[in-house]
Amino acid sequence: MKRKIFKKPPTKQQRQLIRQIQALPPMDESRERVNYERVVNEVLG
Repeated sequence: MKRKIFKKPPTKQQRQLIRQIQALPPMDESRERVNYERVVNEVLG
């Protein structure tokens, strides 16, 4: 999952959050993907 589409460099807190999310085991891939996308969109705007 290497998609770097950040408009601006994320802060340390945001990087931590993203790393946490990326470290999650892909239980239900589609749902996890949707949650990940939503969080990233919220965090990075």
